[in-house]
Amino acid sequence: MYEFSKNQTNLKRILGLLDGDTLSYLYNVEKDRFEIFEIPDLNVIKISFPRTHIQGSRLDRDMHGAQFAELLNEMELPDNF
Repeated sequence: MYEFSKNQTNLKRILGLLDGDTLSYLYNVEKDRFEIFEIPDLNVIKISFPRTHIQGSRLDRDMHGAQFAELLNEMELPDNF
């Protein structure tokens, strides 16, 4: 899943909010199973974690990760963000 940011400042602020505990709570995945990659030239964060079902299988309900990304979009941000 990718999270796009407007600029480097916001990218760093978002990275500061995405710790293992927060991601574990949002996605019901053990916190040590996440990999977070920063792509600064594009102001993007890539978050990888194992899926319950293989992507594209009959049981997969989020083929492109859009529903996973929506959980991040709904995350409450601090007042000073």
